[in-house]
Amino acid sequence: MKNDMLKIGTKFILLFSLFMSTEVSILANTDAYSQTQDEYLVSNQYFETENSYEEFYENLFNKEETFSIEIGESDEVLDSISKAIVIRDILNIKASINNDKITLTFSNIGNTTITSYSGSLNITSSSTKSGLTPVKSSKKISFLNLLPGRTKEYTFVYSMKFTRNKFELKNITTHSSGRKYTATENFYRNIYDNNLSSWNRGTFANKAMSLDYHHNKHQSEVSSSNVMKYYSLAVSERSRTVNTSLYNQTRTGTGGYKYTRKASPRRYIILSDKNKSGGNIYSFGGK
Repeated sequence: MKNDMLKIGTKFILLFSLFMSTEVSILANTDAYSQTQDEYLVSNQYFETENSYEEFYENLFNKEETFSIEIGESDEVLDSISKAIVIRDILNIKASINNDKITLTFSNIGNTTITSYSGSLNITSSSTKSGLTPVKSSKKISFLNLLPGRTKEYTFVYSMKFTRNKFELKNITTHSSGRKYTATENFYRNIYDNNLSSWNRGTFANKAMSLDYHHNKHQSEVSSSNVMKYYSLAVSERSRTVNTSLYNQTRTGTGGYKYTRKASPRRYIILSDKNKSGGNIYSFGGK
């Protein structure tokens, strides 16, 4: 990807991204995730319903990332009377991604009309844990005659089932200048161990691998739509176990502590210790 500044007569494809690399760790550099684990133990007495309690954690772990690319070129040419003019064929594409959806905003920031655009967005959610089948989907995008200064916006829901999420955007643009441009860009929304401070890797190689495995196994039991919602539900459940009267407690064969709800909905959580803080969640489910 080129990082050259836009200059007259300089041709470019995919000029820049808002980040030096489009592979950016989810939740990185946000104040919400620099909190200590004890600060995650929010008492549910402050919430009117259990749903609002769980929504608090879900929103906490659903920070949006934004990326930007540009496709096209800028040239100085001579018109019919040998007067120098600047032709700018430039399409800016902004991708805003959270745990549920991706929004693509197409902006014509040049001075020629984008007579046609066609693109395909290929999304893959996968895991480094072997044996877990990736989830793939494709979206088609097309529009005609986007004038200078105008925008188009498209939003797509996707399945963030696992911790590795790749968005491949293939683009073909044609401008009123007669020029055509083709470019492919990849965006990433990945979850790494430093984003999972409340989880314990257990017997797995890393926390992300463990989270992928347990989400794949238990997501339907706890009505989880994506891997980070599953994580947020687990953190919420751990906070709830502060009230031990709501749970039956047993020891597991591996030395953990299993808390099973006495009332519906059926939920359990396995912790590595009884302090209910730190990276101690082994598993979370509904059976």
